[in-house]
Amino acid sequence: MNVYLFDGNIEYYIELDNQLYATRQIMVDNNLTTFNKKVQVSCRDFCLAEGIVDMNDYTNTEVQVIEISNNKFQSLWDKHTQTIKEEFFIEKSKYPIGAEVLGVVKYFYPQGIIFKVGNIQGCADYQTCRNNSNPKDMYPNHKICGKVIGYDFNNYWILLGNCKVI
Repeated sequence: MNVYLFDGNIEYYIELDNQLYATRQIMVDNNLTTFNKKVQVSCRDFCLAEGIVDMNDYTNTEVQVIEISNNKFQSLWDKHTQTIKEEFFIEKSKYPIGAEVLGVVKYFYPQGIIFKVGNIQGCADYQTCRNNSNPKDMYPNHKICGKVIGYDFNNYWILLGNCKVI
């Protein structure tokens, strides 16, 4: 399911999984002029909704909420991530499967630990990192290392396995 929320001057387009947790999100801040709209996408910006997104929670509020189609969400996602996608396909060649990677933890999402490496981002399995790391290191801005095990072509991330936060 996908939802559109309009709260004041901010629009949210959210892709939800079966348990109503956000998996991808677009946030458009219309407080600026038409030519200077600020758009954030969850594959590159820290803007993914926290917790369950239940449309019923907005029943008695001024927030407008409607369900949108998968095609509508994907069309908007493709539009707002075109530059990120192009950069990802250029940069990912620097990180072939099996390559050792050293990045910096940015934030934690339901998908895992999101980190920056070079000009792109990646995702590492939280539980694996937790098992291999000192708990005091499991915070943003710490370094993360591991081996590239694949790519997430929905979020334009490299994926790490055998990872550790240091």
